[in-house]
Amino acid sequence: MKRANPPAFAILGLCIMAALASAQAVKRDYWPTREWKTDRPENHGLAPAPLLELERAIEKELIYSALLIKDGFIVFEYYKGNLDRNSKFVLFSCTKSVTSALIGIAIDKGLIKGVDQKISDFFPSLTKPDVDERKKRITLRHLLTMTSGLALADRPYYLAMTTSNDWVEYALTRPMKDDPGNQFTYSTGVSHLLSAIVQKVSGTDTLRFASKNLFAPIYSAPEGYTRKTTLTNRDFS
Repeated sequence: MKRANPPAFAILGLCIMAALASAQAVKRDYWPTREWKTDRPENHGLAPAPLLELERAIEKELIYSALLIKDGFIVFEYYKGNLDRNSKFVLFSCTKSVTSALIGIAIDKGLIKGVDQKISDFFPSLTKPDVDERKKRITLRHLLTMTSGLALADRPYYLAMTTSNDWVEYALTRPMKDDPGNQFTYSTGVSHLLSAIVQKVSGTDTLRFASKNLFAPIYSAPEGYTRKTTLTNRDFS
């Protein structure tokens, strides 16, 4: 079967994890690993009518696939046109979610104190006297929520960063545009700083850390995982 590879500007899909839709958790007899089970939404406290409205809405958008997962079951699944559950998509910036998950794993392992730890603990150059005091206040939480205050928005700085000799150095030396925590600014640069932190605290590269601690326990690690790795939406969910 021919695999679907939407263009870079396309949205990979909408993966909604509905954890609080019902007051009482459903007792499950399985955990999704290599395959998902499906079920009717009403069996998990969800009304079908809003899901039909959701489907009509996303049909009008540049969304190729959408899953709604509740209690470990797929209760809603959408694919545009001729695409289906076997269609593969380029992950692109969904990789940022993987990086964020790795920070959580590092915290759980005691490699990082918590999300409020200052990034200067990992990048000593930020402690120098001539560094902007606001930059010294940036924490992991600010990177995770893309509220670092750094002038590092993807537009117009993505190309400059990715063509520089040292992405981390480029990101760290950008001037401050705002106080940390004040404003959301979408930035690949701050996510790359998170990846650098994972490597620093784990003593290995991010891919190896992810393969061992994230992918292996739940699924086989994609070989040569990068932002251009292709997976089905079920696999990525």
